[in-house]
Amino acid sequence: MRIGRLPCAAGLLLLSTVLAGCTSTVTGAASPVGGASAAPTGTAAPTGPPAPDSAQLQAAEVQLADLPSGWTAGTGAEFDGAMMDTFAECLGRPESPGDRLMEAGSPAFSDASGHGVHSSAVSYRSATVVDSVAALFRAPKAAACFTQGVLTELADTTVPPGASLGTPHVVVTPGSGGGPDNVVATAAVRLPVVTQAGAAVTVYADFVVLRGRTTTALLGLGSFGAPLSREVRDPVVQALARRIAPL
Repeated sequence: MRIGRLPCAAGLLLLSTVLAGCTSTVTGAASPVGGASAAPTGTAAPTGPPAPDSAQLQAAEVQLADLPSGWTAGTGAEFDGAMMDTFAECLGRPESPGDRLMEAGSPAFSDASGHGVHSSAVSYRSATVVDSVAALFRAPKAAACFTQGVLTELADTTVPPGASLGTPHVVVTPGSGGGPDNVVATAAVRLPVVTQAGAAVTVYADFVVLRGRTTTALLGLGSFGAPLSREVRDPVVQALARRIAPL
């Protein structure tokens, strides 16, 4: 069950700055998934309001206006779903054909200090599928499986000669954590890195999982040395939560 495709696995996009990794770029416009616009054969079509169209799903993504002045947007979104695919498969819940209807991704936003923010969203055929996605983050093995997803992503990261990656430390916390009610969970990744210059750096990659009526969104926030400040993080989470909730 694919939760979302994030630009180079969200906060791990920062490795492209530190280690010159992450390359494949595509546009961030919402697009149908595998032509799936109806319920799979043998499955009842979902009832209730229709799923969001491409314009609605794209409009729900993180916007430059959600961030402080001085941030800029990249020209496209870099997609790699390997991390979240591995997470779901590790928990025994791989993607089911026809579950996903459409997906979208924001540009990769950054500031002069190399901090990064971006998001992805997926619409599903029913709220029941979204319930199943949310349940993954309550599983006892959630942190261990999220770690496997991170390791899968890191295996495809180009590491320049002289640089090295340590072992990621992952904490998954179900629930809103005092944030908006439609925050499903957060996952905090801490990755020690030694740069080509020999400097020891910790990459902080925080993921916020949110849900709407028949959608999920995945927000990635990345920084070096310390987590992204609450002054940046909280308004972005609140804006994304507000836009994805009705979809």
